[in-house]
Amino acid sequence: MIVFVFGNIHSGKTTLVNDICARRPKYVPLVLDEYRGRYGDGTMDGETEAQKRLLDDMCRHKDCVVEMSGFGHNTEEAFLRSSDRERLVVIVECPKAECLRRVKEHGMPGVPFPYEGAYDDMIESFDGRMKSGHIERMWSSDIVLRMSGTDPGPCMDSLMEYIPRRGRMYHRGPRKRMWGLTV
Repeated sequence: MIVFVFGNIHSGKTTLVNDICARRPKYVPLVLDEYRGRYGDGTMDGETEAQKRLLDDMCRHKDCVVEMSGFGHNTEEAFLRSSDRERLVVIVECPKAECLRRVKEHGMPGVPFPYEGAYDDMIESFDGRMKSGHIERMWSSDIVLRMSGTDPGPCMDSLMEYIPRRGRMYHRGPRKRMWGLTV
């Protein structure tokens, strides 16, 4: 199974990926910022290489948790390249004001991000796209859950019911499109 974790900049995606992988150790964490650190150089070519390597690794691992924003060419490519696999999409919701506060407090240390200085605009743009239902429409054949990026703890047990320890998804109840559900 592939678990996709989408959300705004500094919404809590990486923290959620790490929490999922701590509870399901057989799942491999694939975090875009880590790929940017290894393969990126702050240019668009470096960004393209980092995204390509993440997608290649996604195809290589049977069970993985993939973190990215949820928009753009790499998300469309991830959707196409994972169409033969069981997928779960988790959207991390975090108020744009909190994302902006976190960026100002923490910055993007050690991440060669090609859009330096445009975080405010990107957070604003991502926030609007998150609220538009774009992700739910793109991934409508999969189970899509929304989670809080400010306090995900109370929802973790419910989320983990959707992620099998081994084999197929074992969530109790019908396997159907569930977008809009807040875990």
